[in-house]
Amino acid sequence: MDLERTIISALDAIDERITVIDEEGRIVFCNRAYRELLKRELGEKALPVEGKLLRELRPGARLPDVLRDGKPAVRILRKESASSYFANTYPIREEGKVRGGISVGLNIQDAYLLTEEYKKYEQKRQQAIKTVNQRSAARYTFDDIVAVDPRSKAVKAFAYRIAQSDVTVLLQSETGTGKELYAQAIHNASGRRREMFVPVNCANFTSSMLESELFGYVDGAFTGAKKGGKIGLFEAANGGTLFLDEISEMDLPLQSKLLRALQERRIRPVGGVREVDVDVRIIAACNADLAQYVENGKFRKDLYFRLDIASVKVPPLRDRPADIPELSKVIIQE
Repeated sequence: MDLERTIISALDAIDERITVIDEEGRIVFCNRAYRELLKRELGEKALPVEGKLLRELRPGARLPDVLRDGKPAVRILRKESASSYFANTYPIREEGKVRGGISVGLNIQDAYLLTEEYKKYEQKRQQAIKTVNQRSAARYTFDDIVAVDPRSKAVKAFAYRIAQSDVTVLLQSETGTGKELYAQAIHNASGRRREMFVPVNCANFTSSMLESELFGYVDGAFTGAKKGGKIGLFEAANGGTLFLDEISEMDLPLQSKLLRALQERRIRPVGGVREVDVDVRIIAACNADLAQYVENGKFRKDLYFRLDIASVKVPPLRDRPADIPELSKVIIQE
């Protein structure tokens, strides 16, 4: 493959206007979209343009300014007879010196559509956050965790230490030991405490429902899909914490998609083609023995190791009897 020809063909294939000049301000390259602009403005006689000074062809061109300033200039409004566009210009450096410049022009209509698409996305995201806020909030802190017994004190101290980091946490404990209490406390003691805490019980959904709940879906992804699509909980929790309760009940195909999301920090909505970057801390919980699930082929081994970076095992009350009097006082007060 001729790499230079491939790159030129790729640049000619896109609609954005691209121009490259050397340190003297002469055109080194311009793609099909920019050549068509010059042809409309100057006629066929202007072509070919390579080797000509850009400002001789277009006296108002702003790209040569980057040779003088050595700094990018973006969102420059440029007008032509038929339409207008925005130009972004950047210096090209080699060994610390400005050796040329490149300009990329975006049609205003395209920029407008992009802005509108972003507004719609942000509206959906805010709606998802509002819905999540109505469901639950991280109300509990480590001050709400009763720990008098030496065993429970050790677990609480360990959980507080890992809360200061950003590692994935796995809470494996019996039902009723307060896994979500610990999850909320870890979130509120972390650097993400000002962001969203989003809980979801994996056992409450079918596999397809859980997938769309976690990753969202695009318009028309399936029969009955909400018009305009839906933001998933990964995106709603962006910057914060996603609490996956009863993760042992997630089926194997969805486990694969979750593993990829954890590894790549990117998700793809159901029915979508574009991936979305997400920055989410995962806290998972279950009352099952995940190691045994792995042995039985019910849970992916690689996902288990990805989740089990920091394992917190909250002991049941029968194993921490010294907590009973203090818990009784708290219950009576409430």
